[in-house]
Amino acid sequence: MADITTVGGYEKPIGGEKYSRAMVNRNLDRNERDLVEQKKNPKGLVAYAQNTTNSGAIGAKTVILNIPSFTFKANRRYRVELDGNYACSGTASTMQLTLNTAPVADAAGLTTNLTGIRSTADRPNMANEGRRMNVMRPGLSYGADTTLQIKACLERVNGSDGFFTSTDASNPITLTIHDEGDNAVVY
Repeated sequence: MADITTVGGYEKPIGGEKYSRAMVNRNLDRNERDLVEQKKNPKGLVAYAQNTTNSGAIGAKTVILNIPSFTFKANRRYRVELDGNYACSGTASTMQLTLNTAPVADAAGLTTNLTGIRSTADRPNMANEGRRMNVMRPGLSYGADTTLQIKACLERVNGSDGFFTSTDASNPITLTIHDEGDNAVVY
């Protein structure tokens, strides 16, 4: 058999000779291994929702954005993130932002049957001050394929001021899900 060189991990005969069946099979095996490994890599953004309309004053828990149905694949890690702006009519109240899962069959605005996956609280310094909301839940994973609805909620937890989302077409509130890769692989 002729001399063999390796190009990108694949075998190739030197001098333009014919490939042997064994060499082709080794290259096919290598290709299959590469494809299996690629499936473990992060896939990035896999679901997205946005809102470009300001809300009215929010006191009680209110769904401000949702992804109606998403299937979390078994043994993969996901990052769920809410990003946008809000304001408050005063300074004597505290608000809470929560990321939740809910059954897919639930109506989009329903605030029962929620399972909180991450929350953050904030109190404004000035009335009607624009504030950034960013709530992130990295490393969310399930042992079996699981289809859920993702809901982002805003609520006033104390005080009497009204909280409202502050958004427009160039500065939307976004709710995203990112695939962070296979559970077994640490990046």
